[in-house]
Amino acid sequence: MTSAVTKFDSVENQAGTSLEKVKDLSEVIERAGFDFEVEKVPAHAPEGGELDGLFLLRRADTKAPMNIVRGRYQPVSNREMFEPFDEMVREFGGTYENAGLVRGGRTCWLSAKLPGDIVINGDDKLEQRIVGMAHHDGMGRNSYFQYSQRVWCNNMLRSLNQASNKAGHSIRHTTKWQEHLGRARLSFNNALISGMTFHKQAETLSEMDLSKNQAECFLQNLYPVTKETSKPGITRTNNRREHVLDLFHNGMGNKGQSRWDMLNAVTEYYDHHVGNKKSSAASRFMNNMTGMGPDRYKQQAFSLLLNDKKFLTLDPERN
Repeated sequence: MTSAVTKFDSVENQAGTSLEKVKDLSEVIERAGFDFEVEKVPAHAPEGGELDGLFLLRRADTKAPMNIVRGRYQPVSNREMFEPFDEMVREFGGTYENAGLVRGGRTCWLSAKLPGDIVINGDDKLEQRIVGMAHHDGMGRNSYFQYSQRVWCNNMLRSLNQASNKAGHSIRHTTKWQEHLGRARLSFNNALISGMTFHKQAETLSEMDLSKNQAECFLQNLYPVTKETSKPGITRTNNRREHVLDLFHNGMGNKGQSRWDMLNAVTEYYDHHVGNKKSSAASRFMNNMTGMGPDRYKQQAFSLLLNDKKFLTLDPERN
């Protein structure tokens, strides 16, 4: 493969704003729309009285509400939240790529491409990326997520190493910068370890053959049909199986030969086919990062394919 030009734009590109050629964090914040403050004001009942111990989080510029929190919560600026991430990106030689706002700024995210692409089977290149997420809703924990992007088709592939993917850091005004940076470095390293684990697993899958019959058995396990499934449900399931099986053979960069091809078939299906019709790019991006929505099928497929199960026999109860 000399150069991979695909017909699919990545979910990340669709969901975010390009940070190409940004010079520093200040420019990142301006271009991404992170240049707003969050303020905490007393919450009021419909009758007008203050709600004891409860406060409204809202954007200071638009007054758009974020959430209701208790008195101990302290808003933190986007700059304070992302300075440790910026420090890590520079330390590891990363390059900023995209950023985005979710639900009006309740969640803000930054992504950076890291050096050191991985090549599977000699020509199937995976690029490493890391995403930092900061939350202004009083609920989410600021986190770093690693994922790999397949150049052939811009599939987003996330490791099963949940402990690493969930690693995060908490920022409060009462803690010191050194503590922020230490937590960020730990989270960043955990995310990179998660990526290395995934790449080893990808190599394993690429070396495991999957025949047509085995592929059909796998899809039966991933998309089961039971006696309780309605006729419309059976039709939808069969259509889904057929679509993924076609992508196994004919999807971007696939050869219809290995478990790696099947994982990418499932991933392409959710990243570039059904996802476009059912949800926004921002929603799909968040789901990919946090293991919600269609990402759970990718993770389930990944787990099944890593299993030693041979997928040799069709189960009449699921057929």
